[in-house]
Amino acid sequence: MTNKKSFVITVFVLSVIVLFVFGCSVNRLRGLVPVEGIVFYDGKPVAEANVTFYPENQENRTAVALTDANGKFKLTTLEANDGAFPGAYKVTVVKYSAPPNIDANINNMSGLEKSAAMKKYLDAKDEVKSLLPTKYAAPNTSGLTVTVSTKGVRDLKLEL
Repeated sequence: MTNKKSFVITVFVLSVIVLFVFGCSVNRLRGLVPVEGIVFYDGKPVAEANVTFYPENQENRTAVALTDANGKFKLTTLEANDGAFPGAYKVTVVKYSAPPNIDANINNMSGLEKSAAMKKYLDAKDEVKSLLPTKYAAPNTSGLTVTVSTKGVRDLKLEL
């Protein structure tokens, strides 16, 4: 009985090790590689900008990211920060002014108060403005292209 128990434990431990090894490289099995970079506009890092990589090869998927406070980003295709598929991409970068806030107590408001708060929000949505030149919002006008190698990209600089 001890040998059987030992065998089961050994198989279990080996299974966990195999799953860990393959789990860590699951993105490589999918073909994804890391893509990290930073966005600059007029020489300054751009915080909270949406970065989108549109593949020129239609078999690949679009990859997206949101820049952090220092303008840095890591692309996501299938899961958070998993990278992109190797290949050529057209890139867009957009950043908009924050939409107006809705009163945090809106759920506790009466019908008329809630209606007035929503109207104020909807009327103000036209105040949302692009904070970057609009040419960077479309893949065919941005002029930004990136080729992702099979090793990925760790120090990409997108200069707007």
